[in-house]
Amino acid sequence: MRLRRPMMIQSVEQYQFLHQAVYEQRATTGFVSTPNDLATKITTFEQNQGSSKDIISQEFWHIEKRVKMAKFDFSFGKDSANKEKNRFSEILPDRKYSPYISGNNGIYINAIFVNTYREKNQWLATQLPLSNTIVDFWQLVEDQDVKVVLQLDAYQIPFYPRADDEQMTEGPFTIHRIKTENLEFVTNIALQIKSKKRELNNRCVGEGVGG
Repeated sequence: MRLRRPMMIQSVEQYQFLHQAVYEQRATTGFVSTPNDLATKITTFEQNQGSSKDIISQEFWHIEKRVKMAKFDFSFGKDSANKEKNRFSEILPDRKYSPYISGNNGIYINAIFVNTYREKNQWLATQLPLSNTIVDFWQLVEDQDVKVVLQLDAYQIPFYPRADDEQMTEGPFTIHRIKTENLEFVTNIALQIKSKKRELNNRCVGEGVGG
């Protein structure tokens, strides 16, 4: 690569990124979908799940055979004290990437740190809160000083007020919904969160088009 494309790679980070991109392209050859294909593909999957026409499951099976699977430690999420904090028993965080939370509900939350291109642990990915993990969710927001929450799915259990100028209290947290802005692909919701420790201003929840 350095001989044939000497100007393509200027740093170690670029080399690692390009290597990973080529690896993923090789692993998914034959299973590429354009954005326009996804809606039809998902509908077909829902209609044929478990049958020979279930293309998505077949693709996952083939990709899993090609990709070298890393070893993960899911013991934290499987612990008896934490099982009820998981929305899905098969979707658990690797302990190596798990944030710990403070508060009185224990240190576990079903969440992981996610790297950006240049920085480690810059994002967090987590499940929508359950009724028994709403306090944990806002504790994570406070502990990690989260400024923006991107909500991709519609919530089943409200963890912030449904309307502007309303507020709700969960444990030590009081969440006040300040204003809502409806854009083309996202709804921006400005929140103010107060806790016994401090006041967090200008938090934002972004609801995706499906939310």
